[in-house]
Amino acid sequence: MTTTVAIHQPNYLPYLGFFHKMALADTFILYDTAQFSRNDFHNRNRIKTPEGSSLLTVPFKRRGLLPIRAIEIDSAGGWNLKHWKAVNANYARAAHFVSYREELKKMYEEVSTQLASVNEKFIRWIAGEWGIQPRILNASDLPVPVTLSPSERLAHMVREVGGDTYVSGVGGLEYLAAGAFRGLNLLLQDFRHPEYPQLWGPFVKNLSSIDLLLNVGEGGSDLIRGAGGTRSWPS
Repeated sequence: MTTTVAIHQPNYLPYLGFFHKMALADTFILYDTAQFSRNDFHNRNRIKTPEGSSLLTVPFKRRGLLPIRAIEIDSAGGWNLKHWKAVNANYARAAHFVSYREELKKMYEEVSTQLASVNEKFIRWIAGEWGIQPRILNASDLPVPVTLSPSERLAHMVREVGGDTYVSGVGGLEYLAAGAFRGLNLLLQDFRHPEYPQLWGPFVKNLSSIDLLLNVGEGGSDLIRGAGGTRSWPS
């Protein structure tokens, strides 16, 4: 029996491709030991407003190069309540906003000071609302030798959790060394972004997943699962 593993950094309110990858996996590893990048979506994501897409950014305390799990949030400015107000203002008219309003508000009021913890909390909640329920683990809880190359680390984690198949995002073609996965099935995620009813004009893709959740609700699960499967890694 095939046991599929997918790995991804714990991003803030991730886009739909993140949850599509999660839905393909039996075990999903939050790569919280990956290096934090301010140019990625580790601490930010986009929502839709009447003026177009807008970034929600979680401020952090700058302390040099650190793994995501070590990033501390700068809470002095009340970022969490600002984000909640932005979500409330721009999605109050969304078809399913009322169903999630109180729980989402509570989550923003009870956030941690650690970025990885905040991101994991939202990821688990969104996945649960869509019935996406792989086993979710943190890379920081796995014994991974620091001497391994980036590709070897991923392959090691797959083997460590009993996997025999690894699903990579398409971006893996640019940096993965396929030889590190010898003895494992190596697949590419084939994600095709679905369209769905949105507020505020023409459809915009690659927004935070809460855009789909608040506009479509539980029905978003079918859209994500129907957004493609996997394809073979090129030889």
